[in-house]
Amino acid sequence: MIGAGLQSFRRKEEVILYEDFNGLTNVGTQSSGPTFARRATGVGTGDNMPVGWQSSVSGNSDQITLFGSTTETSLANNRGWVMSRGNTASAGTGPCGPMLLSASGPDLHTSSTGEWHTTNADGVTHSQNGIAGQHYMFYESSNPAGVSSAAHAIRTKAFDVEKYQTVTLSFWFHAHGANFGGTTNSSTRGLGIACTTSATSASSAVEAGTGLGFTSDTAGGGYINYQSHTASPNTQTMAGPLISLQRLTALGPVQTDGDDSDLAVANHWIRATVDLSAAAGNTDDVYIYFAYFSHVAGSGFTQDLAIDNVLVTGLT
Repeated sequence: MIGAGLQSFRRKEEVILYEDFNGLTNVGTQSSGPTFARRATGVGTGDNMPVGWQSSVSGNSDQITLFGSTTETSLANNRGWVMSRGNTASAGTGPCGPMLLSASGPDLHTSSTGEWHTTNADGVTHSQNGIAGQHYMFYESSNPAGVSSAAHAIRTKAFDVEKYQTVTLSFWFHAHGANFGGTTNSSTRGLGIACTTSATSASSAVEAGTGLGFTSDTAGGGYINYQSHTASPNTQTMAGPLISLQRLTALGPVQTDGDDSDLAVANHWIRATVDLSAAAGNTDDVYIYFAYFSHVAGSGFTQDLAIDNVLVTGLT
C-alpha cells in the first residue's frame, strides 16, 4: 500500500512545446541568396516562421520590447533571426547545416550527438545548400550600413505552464565565428533567454517568474547551461566543464569549426538548458524569447548564432 501511495505521487515529465523547424514550407538557401527571410508581419503560419512564433522586420509597428522602453533594432527581413537549411552565407561563421536526427520528435532531443546534415550534391561532406525539409533558425549578423551593435528577438507561440512544478527549456546551438564575445569584443553580450507573459515584450516588467525578464542588454533572463564536446574524435559525448551564462557567447565562440568544415567533433551542435521553473504555476500563458545582443558594430558579421530543436518540458 505504501508503494502504491508513492506511485500515485510520482512526478511526470511532459512535453509542453517542441519545434524542430522542419515543417516550414518556404525556407531559402545560401545558393539562392539570403532569401531565408522571416514573415513581413504578424505571427507565423508555418511558411517561413513556425505557427504562432513572431519576429518583426524593419519599419513595422510590432517590434519587440527588450527591456524598459528599449525596443529591438530595426532590421530587414533577411537580417536578425531568420530560417535556413544550408549554411548561413557568411564565411567563417555559422554551421554547415541543421542537426542530424535519425527521426523527428522530442524523444530524440537528448540522444543526438550534435552532428549536422550532409548533402552529396557536390560530393563534399558539407551542407552549403542544405537538404529540403531540414531547417534551423539563426541570427544573421550582417548588419546594414549605419547600424551599430544590434539587438533582435524572436518569440515562441504561447503555452500553458499552470499545472507544472518545474519547467525546463532545452535547445541545440552552434556558435562559430571570430566576432562572438571574449577579450577583444564586448564580453557581456550575446544570446539571452527570457520568459514573460507578454506577446510583445521580453522585459522584466512582464516576466513570468523572478529573474526571467531582461533588465538590460547584458542582464536579466534565465541562465543558459551547457557542456562542450570532448576533444577526442572518437567521443561524441558532452563532457567538458559546465558553463552557465545569462548571455550565451559572452566568453567568445563555442565551436571552433563551422560553415565549411567536416563532421569533426569541434563542429558539432551542442545542447543547452535553461531552468524556467520560476514561471511554473503561472496562470497566464507564457512566451519564450530568444534575443541576440550582437557583440560588435559594423563589420562584425562572423557571429551567426544558430539554434535547432527547441524543447520545453514540465514536471507535474
